[in-house]
Amino acid sequence: MIPSDAISAYPSQKSLGKPRHAVDALDDVMRYLAVFAGTAAFAFLGLLPVFWLALYGLSAALLLLRFGPTLQTIARNLPLILFPLVCWMSFLWSVAPSATIAYSGMLTFTYLIALQVGMSTPPRVLIRSATLVLVFVAATSALNITGIFSDPWDHRDNLKGVLTSKNGLGHTMVLLILFSLFEALRKRERQVFARAGWLMVAALAFVLILLADSAASLALGAALGVAFAGTVLFLRNGLKPLIALACLFGIGSVVLVALVLIQSSPSELLFNALSRDSTMTGRTIIWDIGWNAYSERPVLGYGANGFWNWGRMANLVEVLQSQYGEHLHGFHNLTIELLIMAGPAGLAAFLVGFLLCVARAVALLWRDIELGLLVIAVLTFLFFIALVDVALYKEHALLTMLPVALCVSIGRHRSVHGDSN
Repeated sequence: MIPSDAISAYPSQKSLGKPRHAVDALDDVMRYLAVFAGTAAFAFLGLLPVFWLALYGLSAALLLLRFGPTLQTIARNLPLILFPLVCWMSFLWSVAPSATIAYSGMLTFTYLIALQVGMSTPPRVLIRSATLVLVFVAATSALNITGIFSDPWDHRDNLKGVLTSKNGLGHTMVLLILFSLFEALRKRERQVFARAGWLMVAALAFVLILLADSAASLALGAALGVAFAGTVLFLRNGLKPLIALACLFGIGSVVLVALVLIQSSPSELLFNALSRDSTMTGRTIIWDIGWNAYSERPVLGYGANGFWNWGRMANLVEVLQSQYGEHLHGFHNLTIELLIMAGPAGLAAFLVGFLLCVARAVALLWRDIELGLLVIAVLTFLFFIALVDVALYKEHALLTMLPVALCVSIGRHRSVHGDSN
């Protein structure tokens, strides 16, 4: 017998006003296209604006087809949309009003698309769809090493594959590592080749991160991948993984003691291992500039996306871009960026929404512990990468949409109906 909450997880045909199969097709197209466009893969073809216009059209069509259910979903997820609302409000004090309006509009559609994907898709289906798209991105990025599509290297000879930057490749490949490990560790009988295939996908993603030389992605991907796989295996097998973890802890303790005895800094050792200096490739310098700028407008900030488009700061932005790349358009730190945008109110609005994502991921542990662990690992990655790079607030970006879509999906689809392996 199907639980009642499983039935209510999907809008009825009557509420949609259209046959279910027609809306399902639109949902599928939006889900795959949103993930693909959010990675900015093959941006050099110039098709990204077309993709996003198509997504805007799909979003508007689905909004008309199920206006009531969408409003109900928004009402149940109000904490998620506080940040876009504050961005719109920041127009009132923005130093670059037109830039604030443009950014707020694109961010709102980014959130709306993520919300619509989440309300129509169970969590496991959402993860699997994203996984398939990222497998395609990884495969084409690997093929592009030969230059079959475009120049795969950036100005520092780091791999960017079919994406716009080496960090973009690193971020998406960390997600693919986590998703692939989840697929490889799923409870399946006599599917050795499937497990081996997914482990090979995870290995390919790790190699691409190495070639991209994305230090933060490398460190977080390795740490979270080991933590996720180790936790799942421990929960299934009990003592043996615990003994292995104890051994690793013991080895790590010996290494730390040795570092203390030889008076070597662990942080220096880490930077050397990742081939980075103590400024994290200039990030700490940019952060200092950001904090100084924020101190001049500590209450309301400069308005969403205002600082980087303010004529008075044009010379400073030009200098930063000449030193750190022409695509630099952010402080590579979520806290600084949100304070610059809208002051403490902007930071608080974002954190309220993100904490809702975390709370639902924790609640998911009681219904599907392995899926819950995966979502927690994904949110952990997104949070820490946002502290050293551009993430979680960028319009038209997968890293902005993913936590919103997962949060809505977990909150709406509270049963395993339609969410099986």
